Amino acid sequence: MKKFAIVLVMMVMAVVNVLGQAPVVTATVHEGNSWDAGDFEAQFAKAKQDKDADALLMMALDCAEINKLEEMAKCYKAAAELGNADAQFGFGMCNQYGTGVKENVQQALVWYKKAAAQGYDANFQLGECYVQMKNYTEALKWYRKGKDNGDDRCVNGEAFAAAMQSKDGKKMVDLGYNYSQGKSYDRRQQAVKCFKIAAEWGNAEGQYMLGRCYDEGYGIKKDLQQAIFWFKKSAVQGYAPAQNKLAICYFQGDGVEKNEQEGLKLFTKAAEQGNSNAQYNLAVRYYNGEGVAKDYDNAMKWALKSAAQGHDQAQFLVGILYEYGLGCQKDIEKAKEWYQQSANQGYEQAKKALAELDAKTATVYNISRIVPYKLKLQDDVVLVNKTPFNISKITVKKGSLDFFTKSNIPSRFDDKILRSNKQILSQLLGATISIQIESSEAAKAKAILDVVISEESHDLVLTIVSDAPLGKKK
Repeated sequence: MKKFAIVLVMMVMAVVNVLGQAPVVTATVHEGNSWDAGDFEAQFAKAKQDKDADALLMMALDCAEINKLEEMAKCYKAAAELGNADAQFGFGMCNQYGTGVKENVQQALVWYKKAAAQGYDANFQLGECYVQMKNYTEALKWYRKGKDNGDDRCVNGEAFAAAMQSKDGKKMVDLGYNYSQGKSYDRRQQAVKCFKIAAEWGNAEGQYMLGRCYDEGYGIKKDLQQAIFWFKKSAVQGYAPAQNKLAICYFQGDGVEKNEQEGLKLFTKAAEQGNSNAQYNLAVRYYNGEGVAKDYDNAMKWALKSAAQGHDQAQFLVGILYEYGLGCQKDIEKAKEWYQQSANQGYEQAKKALAELDAKTATVYNISRIVPYKLKLQDDVVLVNKTPFNISKITVKKGSLDFFTKSNIPSRFDDKILRSNKQILSQLLGATISIQIESSEAAKAKAILDVVISEESHDLVLTIVSDAPLGKKK
């Protein structure tokens, strides 16, 4: 119980991480509350005279609860000097973070090591102290011991110390990404610290990520001027994502004076390095004539490069260019293919464009005669696509009565496209069925189409004879 209580109190007393953040003091809950402010000194003197380390430890916890930090440190020290491992660890934290006493990392090391000698798990804190002292070799030693003992905090601690020792900006950036996966504000702050260290070492990716943190207010106060400062630092080194981001700022006038020409130059530099976002942004500028004369050839060139890398908006733009023959030969089938790729990624505008293009290009076949057939009508039946082509719409009519209409028919064989009850199906003989077939499949269509009407264990073939095509739907 005592070990749990001391760790709980000290953890809330100092929010600890590998970057050595300042302590935060808060109240905590523990069993017992025997301390009274009026006779603290008397109780302290008695516990010390009796060499009662447990009593002194409980007094320290009581003091922590009501934010009496100097008295807390005094009790920890007295209990630590009596050999109590919990108190030795607690007094080590007081010294490490200057809580109730003057900060003294060397003293913190002394008390952590005393606690560790008694089996107390102080590896992480020892690693922290050595990081504060910039002794990364010793820090790595203690972090690795802690990691081997199953302390997950030591994993990031080791990574931080290793990056600091080698001044490896890429490793520091990677650690920043690792921290950014967490949702807590504390982890976001640690991510920012890592990006800042890498940025100050001159790492272009770290500079870009620090700029993004300032731009988005991620783990740090939002500051657009600082964001621009770091984007420029990174862009000068040729880092494509930073060039793309800075170009957007120039086009929009965010944090800088609006300058479309400068933005176009930066988009081009990033695009030439293969950055798909920059390639798409450059294509859009050529398409719209922003900062440059409209140029559909260049719009297609850069949109295709971006689309080939899976950029959904670029795929949509390529579809537009093929549909209207801008910067290329008009090709409806290629337009559909690119719209489909974009739609498959969930891009809503592409889904809409694809549906509209399908509707404009569908070929209508009028089916005028149905061969008689036998059918047991005790169950519902389903109409199933068994044709060798993609049906986009099917309508069954008799006279002026619509029995049913179904759109967007799945192209796979045996996909259920319709369910209707037996009373309606019993009246189908002599009905007219209109089928719309996607234009890409129309050339394959024969005069006779086979449609299967299935009922439980029965498969009955309904042969439909087609008239000549009526032409494209208007």
